[in-house]
Amino acid sequence: MATTTAALLEAVRGLHVADPDLGVKPLVAKLREQQPDLGAVTKEVRKALTALKAETADAPPVAEALPAGSNTREAPFFLKCLTAGDGAGLREALRQGLDPNTVVETPAVSKEEALRHFPSGYTPNAAELEYAMHSATRMSILSLATVCSTVECVVALLDHSARLDAPDLGQLSALRAAVENDVLTTAGVLLRARAQVNASAQGGVLSLHIASQRGNVPMMELLLQAGASMTASNDAGYMAIHLSCRMGHQGTVSTLLQAKASAKARTASEQWRTPLYFASEQGHCDVVRVLLSALVGAEVDEGMHSGYTNVYVAASNGRDEALSLLLRAGASVNLPNDEGNTPLHGAAAHNRLKSARILIDHSASLDAASSGGSPGSRRRLTSFRWRCPWLS
Repeated sequence: MATTTAALLEAVRGLHVADPDLGVKPLVAKLREQQPDLGAVTKEVRKALTALKAETADAPPVAEALPAGSNTREAPFFLKCLTAGDGAGLREALRQGLDPNTVVETPAVSKEEALRHFPSGYTPNAAELEYAMHSATRMSILSLATVCSTVECVVALLDHSARLDAPDLGQLSALRAAVENDVLTTAGVLLRARAQVNASAQGGVLSLHIASQRGNVPMMELLLQAGASMTASNDAGYMAIHLSCRMGHQGTVSTLLQAKASAKARTASEQWRTPLYFASEQGHCDVVRVLLSALVGAEVDEGMHSGYTNVYVAASNGRDEALSLLLRAGASVNLPNDEGNTPLHGAAAHNRLKSARILIDHSASLDAASSGGSPGSRRRLTSFRWRCPWLS
């Protein structure tokens, strides 16, 4: 081929971003494995890699956005345009030479501001919070416009060939910015401009994962129409349906199931959890009902590795309404885990009195013992019965 095709260039770009140290031969091997239709050959891949390195050398300038309240110097004109939603002013700046791919440095946000980006009722762990406080410190003008400006400014940048994807995992792509901030109209504009709907960021997070966590049904529908993958997992092994079930978003769970997502999908991790496991663990009863309507027979017992059933996890966590729903749907009350512990053992171990009563009402065995007749497990049930005479 006389010139490097755009498709090959983008394919090499994706692999190069994921692993900048990949040489030509490993790149060729991965391309032939992942995208055989490209017909990748060493010469063309080397040319593409050279072109990407040239892009890096000629990277656009970085503009520093002033922290709130700063008066040390005047903010750049294009930032004033973005803040005011002035599409005409931004177009004029672009005509006068503003690089549409300029990267903007923004200050890290406070803990309180970062927490506002998480769904209501969700408590992030330390790593998630740290990432939220610092993840958006490098943004293209397009991503910044998506977050804080108008559709007119976004369109102006796209008309001047602003880059849609994030050139490295440390930057926030425009589409992800739109999804994280629930900007549906702008997300539609970006997708129509061919933004990569399945591009992943740090942690293997896709836009569909974010919409799932946020419970944003219209955004999810938009992403699915654009070809978002329902089977792609983040680095923790969670697919979109697992994230929605964990957060208790019945609307997005229903949307995914209607789009043919599997109600039995297991996480791609050592724990192999199912969507119903997450809903049962958290006591999200609306989600439990939706999932039960999509499962049959023994499928309602499938929870996680080592034989932990959904009844077990609901009883252990005192999710009494979810426990009742599972049992009425035919889930096994006495099915033990790999150690021989039944759901009643789990309720006893965590002092879940009401859960134990529900299990007994559904014929849970008071005499079940762990594998090998574990005295410790028998003592748990005996002690539990002593404190709760109604179990006898």
